Amino acid sequence: YNTQFAHNNLGIAYEKNGELEKAIEEYKTSIKVEPDFFDAYYNLGRVYTDTKQVNYAISYLKRAMKLDSNVPDVYYLLGVNYIAKNNREKACNYLQQALNLGHTLAQEKINDYCVNDDKKEVKKQENPQQNTDNQEDENNNEDNPQEDNQE
Repeated sequence: YNTQFAHNNLGIAYEKNGELEKAIEEYKTSIKVEPDFFDAYYNLGRVYTDTKQVNYAISYLKRAMKLDSNVPDVYYLLGVNYIAKNNREKACNYLQQALNLGHTLAQEKINDYCVNDDKKEVKKQENPQQNTDNQEDENNNEDNPQEDNQE
C-alpha cells in the first residue's frame, strides 16, 4: 500500500546520511512502484544535479516537470544543469520560468549568467511589460518548458 512513499522517504534518509547510491536506488524503486510519482523524479533530478551527472539530472527533471509544471525548483535545477552544459539559451529560458514561478535564487543566476555585464543594471530596472517580447521569442524555442508540458 503506497510503497512508493516508503521508498521515496527511505531515499531521502539515505541522501541525508550521504549514501547517495542507496538513495538513488530507493528513488528508482519508488518509480517502479508508481511510474508517475513526481517526488521520486524530482529527488533523482536533485541528486544527479548535486553529483554533476547532468544528463541524468535533465532527464529526470524533465519528467518531473511533465508531472507537475508548477514547481519552481524543477525549472531552476534544469537551468543550473543547462549552465553546466554551456547551453545559455536553454539555461536562461528555464531560469526565467523559475523566476516567473517565484524561485528566490533564479534572479541571481539570471543576472550572473544570462545578462551581459553592461546590461545588468538595465535588466534589474526593467518592468514586467518589457519581458513580454522576450517571452514571445522563447515560445519559438523547440525545448521551451511550457511546450514540453503540452505533450
